[in-house]
Order: sequence, then C-alpha cells, then structure tokens
Amino acid sequence: MRPGADGVSVPANLASCAWRTTPHGRLCSRSRPKYPPSRIRRADYLAGRHPFAAEILRFYSQIAKFQKRFYLEAAKDLAKPPRGRSPYSLRDASYFLDAANTVPKLASFLSLVEQTGPPPLAAAARDIAKLETTSKRSLLEAYWDLGGKNDHLSGPFAQFIPRAFLQPLAELAAGTQSAAPALSTQHTCPLCGGQPMLGVLRQEGDGGKRLMLCSFCLHEWDFRRCLDIAMGSACELECELVLSRMVGGLVASLNVSPREPARTAGRNQPLRVARRIARRRS
Repeated sequence: MRPGADGVSVPANLASCAWRTTPHGRLCSRSRPKYPPSRIRRADYLAGRHPFAAEILRFYSQIAKFQKRFYLEAAKDLAKPPRGRSPYSLRDASYFLDAANTVPKLASFLSLVEQTGPPPLAAAARDIAKLETTSKRSLLEAYWDLGGKNDHLSGPFAQFIPRAFLQPLAELAAGTQSAAPALSTQHTCPLCGGQPMLGVLRQEGDGGKRLMLCSFCLHEWDFRRCLDIAMGSACELECELVLSRMVGGLVASLNVSPREPARTAGRNQPLRVARRIARRRS
C-alpha cells in the first residue's frame, strides 16, 4: 500500500496511476489504472513449463484476461458513480454492483467458463446462466456480503463463479477505502472484514515484513511475524510476554559495572538484538 495524494492508502498499482479518493468516496484518476500483467504472463509461463497442470493454468489465464477487461471497465464506471450516492463501506453491495453494471457483464463471464472450464464447472455456469436476472443479482449480492467471511457455507461452484467474476471490482473498491488506525494486530481485513488468504513477506530493512492478503478485496495489512493468525488475541498476549522477558534480559545484560573488564568479542551483540526486536515490535 502507498499513500495517495490526499493521504489515503491505495494499492500500489493504483497509486502509480495517480488515483485519489474524493470526500464522497468516489474514485478519480488522471490516467487509466493498470491491471497487473504478471498474473497472465505467469500463468502462460507455468502452463508451458508444467504440462501436467497446463489445462487448469490455461483456464486461469483465460479468467485473468477477462478480469483484466472487467478491471479497466469497472475503473471507468467507478470514476463516474451514480449521482447522489456514495458507498457506506466496501461491503456496500448495492452501490458497487450498480456502479460497475455487473449483472449484464456476468453473462459473458459465464459463457467463458462454459467454453474453457472443466466439465463440472462448465455445467455449473450453464445452470447459473439459466437463472432469472433477479436471481443472478442475488447471487452476486450474497457473495459481496459474505465473501471472505462465510462464503464457505455455499457450494464450491456457487462460491467460485461470483468470486472469480467480482475479484477485480473488489480490488478496485478497496482503493476507495482507507483503514482506520489499528490499535492492535488485526486478524481480519481492516477494510472489509475478510479472512486472510495467505501471508506475504516483503523485504524491509535487514529482514522481511509480514503482511496478510485479504481473500476478498486483496488488501494487504501488517501482521506481526511472531503471531499465529488462527490464535487471535491470546497468541498476541503470549508474544508480548515473551518479547518483554527477552528485552528485559537483554537490558539487564547491558547494565554491566564499569570496572568489569570489557569483552571485545560480541560486546555489542545484545544491543543489536534488542534493536532488532524493537524494530519488529514497531
């Protein structure tokens, strides 16, 4: 995440495109946002290198190409949202689904899945394509409300199709929101409340910074490396106790009498360790 021109944190791929958020939560840009091209290139590269997984990787490549088109179209739509309306949160399904005109675009996605997807998934896409418009809308709204939180309650195909279809819109919508200051380590996404999909290590200083990637909007947020994502606050309290004992022991080892002979070998090692721990805690 990078700070935008108005201080609002936006994804790196949007910040590089001069996006900003108005006081009404609307997206404005001076240049077109860019869909990360590495996703498509990576899928095509792996499909050629690993024949045993080529079928599913080529299918993903087709999905990613659709998502790229949808991403760019939705970016234009969100830059000109419905008049007199603004989202109350990232989970405002009515606002974002209407602003991006999602229901008519769902038909082309279902057709793509029918043509390129595995047989069971293609059959599920055909069944959804036969639904009435109101039912399709309800399917998208249900996923937007529950995606990343309780979407495991639905079947795998009913979960995959709206997830793959709406992922570009959710990623763009995350750029319209700013996270409130965190008072403690957050175990769910600070923007939408979604569960983390995976952890990410990014280089920072002499080590690596750990972040969590949201399974719904792909927002990244800081997460301390010593914590277990599944343990919650109990693990955080235990970590605090262990770190406080370690720092206390290191500080005590530094309080050496001036008359004690200096040890040249490793005399600064405790101080370096203490500073490293302090950096991780911050």
